[in-house]
Amino acid sequence: MLKHLKIISGIIGMFLIVGAVLYCWPYILEQQAFVLGFLSCSLLFLFFHFINSRLVSTEKHKSTSFYILIIGMALCVGIIAIIRQIDYSSTIQQAHLEALRSIEENKLVAAQNSNWAKACEAAINSCQEDLITANTISESSIRRIASLSARLKPYHLYDDSLKHRLISPERGELLMAILSLDMDSTSLLAIRNNTDFSYADLRGRNLDYTNLSGIKLPYAILDGATFNKANLSFANLEGASCKNARFDIAYLDKINFRNADLSWVKMSGASLQSAELNGINLSNAKLSNSNFQNAKIEFSNLKYAIADSAIFIACKMHGTDLSFSHLQQSNFEKSDLKYVKFNSANCTNANLANCNLRAADFHNTILTNATMHGSNVKGSSWLDHLTLWEVVGASDIQNRYILESDTSFATNYFIKSVID
Repeated sequence: MLKHLKIISGIIGMFLIVGAVLYCWPYILEQQAFVLGFLSCSLLFLFFHFINSRLVSTEKHKSTSFYILIIGMALCVGIIAIIRQIDYSSTIQQAHLEALRSIEENKLVAAQNSNWAKACEAAINSCQEDLITANTISESSIRRIASLSARLKPYHLYDDSLKHRLISPERGELLMAILSLDMDSTSLLAIRNNTDFSYADLRGRNLDYTNLSGIKLPYAILDGATFNKANLSFANLEGASCKNARFDIAYLDKINFRNADLSWVKMSGASLQSAELNGINLSNAKLSNSNFQNAKIEFSNLKYAIADSAIFIACKMHGTDLSFSHLQQSNFEKSDLKYVKFNSANCTNANLANCNLRAADFHNTILTNATMHGSNVKGSSWLDHLTLWEVVGASDIQNRYILESDTSFATNYFIKSVID
């Protein structure tokens, strides 16, 4: 019995020594692999001691060894729990300190921007004087505006619903002040080309009919804004938030909307030819009669979009999700639709001719009267799979088309009309 008491005392003493070491040198806790390895070795030692005692000891000694094992395991579990709690508390404290630091930084930026109103007023007054005297804005006034916008750094608004995003209300106000001037198109173009309006806050603004061609608005906040019949060709709105915005009949050719959020947007009759839309979120968007010809719309989200009679000719749409979307009478001719999801989409009377349909997903898709001749698909049984995929209109397509093998690509087949 005295022997086992010595063992228990030794185990407790060992863990007390470990506790003292961790107290004196707490940075050891940062090396969790070392601590957990030490505890694992301790448990392994106790386990082998217990097995050895079971084999060579009396029943009384076996019982004592069992208690020793339980005590050792309890101590190890307790230390692990303490380490986890310390690590969790450290993480919470670090996050809190980072939040406080960010708030202080934002206060500093806001203080630096506090005099922007006077500077903005002075810059706008300078432009007005130029317009009165020369009917155009001087290069010095344009440089002044560009410099002012560059000094207005974006920051977080912690009392705002968009506190997780950087935002610049001042740049938004500066842009609106510029657009209120009755200036010539050349001066406005020079300001747009030389001024950075990134992160500008333009939520709910009315920008209908405005000429914003080539403007730099990456990561701007445009939720609820209206751009009906506006010109944003060649504009940079990468990463912008445009939720619930309106772009009806807007001119958006060659616009950069990469990774932008346009969910629930209204964009009927808009022109987005050759636009850069990779990674865009157009879920639940209204896109009827819009023209996306030659646009890049890869790995994008168009779920539940209403795009009836839209033009997607020669588009690159690799990996885009069109599930549950309305695509009646839409034209996808000559588009790359590889890995596109058409799940449960309505493609009645859609033109899918001469497309790359390899690995496209048509589960539960409505393909009534869809045109598909000249498109390439994967596998000789693709037409039969339409039935397995429960495609509406499958029998009609199977009656109108046959598959013709591609001699240059073993698993590739072309959809060919029976009457050809």
